[in-house]
Amino acid sequence: MRMTCHAFAQITKSPSLWLTHFKQSRNFLPYPSNVETLMEQIASPDHESLASLESAVINAYRSKDLWLTQRTHKPIQLDFNRSSTLTLLRMDLYLDRWLVCAYAEGQICLWDINYGREPYRCASLGLGSRNWASFTSSLDASQEYIIIALTRASMPSLTRIYRIRISLEPTIARTSFELLRSTVSTMPQLARMISPELQLAVLSGPSTVDVVVASTQTPFTTDVDVEPLEKRMSILPPRDSIEEMMNGVIDSRIMESYVIIFKSRSIEVHPLMNDMGPDAEPSQRNGDQGLRHAYPFPSVTFRTISTSDYLVKNDVLSFTFVGYDFLRGIFRFEVRIVANPNSNANFDEAKPMLDLNCVGIYPMSDGLANDGLIPSGPRRGLSRLNSMNSVSSHYPSVSLSLVGIPGNDVGQTRFGAKSRGFVSAIALGPQGKRAVWVERKPAST
Repeated sequence: MRMTCHAFAQITKSPSLWLTHFKQSRNFLPYPSNVETLMEQIASPDHESLASLESAVINAYRSKDLWLTQRTHKPIQLDFNRSSTLTLLRMDLYLDRWLVCAYAEGQICLWDINYGREPYRCASLGLGSRNWASFTSSLDASQEYIIIALTRASMPSLTRIYRIRISLEPTIARTSFELLRSTVSTMPQLARMISPELQLAVLSGPSTVDVVVASTQTPFTTDVDVEPLEKRMSILPPRDSIEEMMNGVIDSRIMESYVIIFKSRSIEVHPLMNDMGPDAEPSQRNGDQGLRHAYPFPSVTFRTISTSDYLVKNDVLSFTFVGYDFLRGIFRFEVRIVANPNSNANFDEAKPMLDLNCVGIYPMSDGLANDGLIPSGPRRGLSRLNSMNSVSSHYPSVSLSLVGIPGNDVGQTRFGAKSRGFVSAIALGPQGKRAVWVERKPAST
């Protein structure tokens, strides 16, 4: 078109055109991390930066059109002990190439699924025992090692931390798992997160959360099999709260200077202690000392959640998460946390302010409309109430928008939830713009 219409060519070379499209779509389309920098540079028009922004906008809209289309390439199949029955705990993919899989029977595998050849198993590890209950992993800052933490369900509760080196070269390379730490606890716990940068890990029980030391730099060299758990911060349930018996911990994350606890029916925010080093004294806190927010819907009980990466801008920490309720469906929330400007250096008074905003629902029950969770009348997304004026630690702002069901026109939602089954796996993208899940029908196996 640019070669056939001079006016059109001039219009499409205007920085304001692509900036407008970018600002209109940045809230619902994922963009590369360098687009924000390009937008700042566009103030002084530069041909190279304008071309990069134009390419990013066009690719984002193209991916939007292709996102819901049926995939035609052959699914990746991992040929690992097909004759045996293994229970998958979790799988994590790094750099679009390295896939880590952990199984409850005590098996860990690293696969290179680089497209263009068959998946290749680079390393595997047998833990020598069964009943492993949780698995989490993280990529270190150098992007050379994947750090892995696992916990065993049988008593005493055992936590092991491994690392495995990955190759940044396109060629295949054999590697191996290296034990970094092995700790024991008197209470059964699950590994929720490990942070190589902070040298910390988050473990949780049914209603408690512990932030513990997790050395990820030096190999395990002690003569004993296990070491005692080094706690830096323990968060207990609120005192004398009967309802907390039905409000168990389903996940927990360290985000910037906060410990975020996701529970079945609420979310909690606790300031992280300033001193979390090896010489710091352990700290114990109760749930009523932090900021606790019940989800703004009656009778919603999440069984699993998936979070995006967090973003800090203008002293506001923001992230997105999706929660799955077995009977009701999938809920998408946007969260913003603002440090309390009136708090002093006293740790117990540093309660932040929280804005919890529901921005999407994928209903899996026809009863959602009867319960008042879905607005009556025309089914259109309500105005989002997430301005900074609405930030409150007592009254979360809520806006509902129904996500499109595959097979429907974009923006429309069909109420035929009785035929739906359940979600067996769900994952939210790092920018919180897209999620994928595995939905199984009641009769499927």
